[in-house]
Amino acid sequence: MKSIFKKFLVASVAAGSFIFNPPLHNFNFVPIVQAEVKTYNGVGDCVQSELVTAAQAQNYARLRAEINAKEQAGVYIANYSKMKNFNLTENKIDVITSSIINIVGDVKYSVETMVWGNSPLIKHIASLQANIDTDGLTAYINRDDGERTQSEIQSATKDIKENLDKIDNLIERYNKATTQAEKDAIRAEFSDADKKVLAGQKNDEGVNLYNQGNYKAAIELYNEALAFNPNYDWAYNNRGIAYYNLKQYEAAIDDFNKALKLGLNHEYVYNNRGNAYFELKQYDKAVSDFNKAIELSPNYSEAYSNLGMVYADLKQYDAALADYTRAIELNPNFAIAYYNRGISYEKLRNDEQAVLNYTKSIELNPNFAGAYNNRGTIYNDLKQYQKAIDDFNCAIELNPHDEGAYYNRGLAYARCKNYEQAISDFTKSIALNPNNANFYYLRAINYLLTDNFKQAISDFTKSIDLNPNDGRPYYFRGECYQCLDETEKAAADFAKARELGYKG
Repeated sequence: MKSIFKKFLVASVAAGSFIFNPPLHNFNFVPIVQAEVKTYNGVGDCVQSELVTAAQAQNYARLRAEINAKEQAGVYIANYSKMKNFNLTENKIDVITSSIINIVGDVKYSVETMVWGNSPLIKHIASLQANIDTDGLTAYINRDDGERTQSEIQSATKDIKENLDKIDNLIERYNKATTQAEKDAIRAEFSDADKKVLAGQKNDEGVNLYNQGNYKAAIELYNEALAFNPNYDWAYNNRGIAYYNLKQYEAAIDDFNKALKLGLNHEYVYNNRGNAYFELKQYDKAVSDFNKAIELSPNYSEAYSNLGMVYADLKQYDAALADYTRAIELNPNFAIAYYNRGISYEKLRNDEQAVLNYTKSIELNPNFAGAYNNRGTIYNDLKQYQKAIDDFNCAIELNPHDEGAYYNRGLAYARCKNYEQAISDFTKSIALNPNNANFYYLRAINYLLTDNFKQAISDFTKSIDLNPNDGRPYYFRGECYQCLDETEKAAADFAKARELGYKG
């Protein structure tokens, strides 16, 4: 079987390793691994009046209490990120805070009586206790690289706060009003501010569901937000991102267009629309949007990284490297940019630089399964099989449902002549993806190398069924038939392999 093994080595190289391409939306993976458990007491109030009902005043007070707790938690996350030299924008801190802060127990309500002029008023006070779920914080920031991770969504905390402040001002103005016309005008302003508060609440509920991966439910809440405020530009942006994650790219672009038409000339929206154009392979439009995002925000590292991805997809790897490098210059802790740059170096056959970049991305995000996998493929090609297997082990531990990592580890075991382990890994790949011809083909090769000819024939046949234009499984099935002295079947398979251009 030595000659067959040599042919297998050639054939397995032709089969190729699984290199994982990066996710489109780039989020800075930040390894917060020892965050303290923090608890915050939030307090808020609102005055009930002729303008504001008791139920509305309670809701506004609760919202202020939540914002108060979030602001305290946000300060902690911001200080921690600065201490660790992480590059978190104010919006990302706000989104993270909104997603991982949990109210403990029930909100407590109380009332105070106050006097405005000669009129008694009731102030509703809400108090709550909230904490940061440390595991949730780590999980949120250290998203697995294979997920469609956090995009540039927008929390409504600032909008809600601004409209609550406006409502407080309107209450004061209303209590001072001396004519019915004044009061009617203030009521109209109040109605608008109230709807914007409710729209903001629905938006943030949608953001939380989005961050849980429940995109359809998030869209429903964004719809409710837009029902309260049809001109809510950020809700269109956020709904567009949810559509994007459902691979409804045209719907996503339509929402980003609506946000822009409403005047939201923001780098996030252009970056997000560029991502959708990228998925549709409308590269010119994607490049235009990423460049517009950079024009609006010259230090926007994610847009440079996404621009690099366009050029990488176009196989313009030198141009891609320039953009990834610029992204890293702007944010030295940008794990995905190192990862993307590693892929481009690998495409340019610069294995040394590819390994260095994958290693750096792993240092920045130890949970980056794709980086372990890709570094392992290089070690495999360099015949450093134990290093390759160690990396594939890490990739599988982080993502046990990744058929590609099992496949790659199976290649490494096969090249070490550990055929039983190789068969086991290819079997796992097949269980996860039963429609991949290469998985059956490589398992069949290993059955052949262990003289299990019948199992090999079965797998070669399955590979042929899935990909009838590949000459390799015909050739090696012919080898099996020849070993079983079924010469006519062997001759027919060898002839078919030659017809398809494979001569063995």
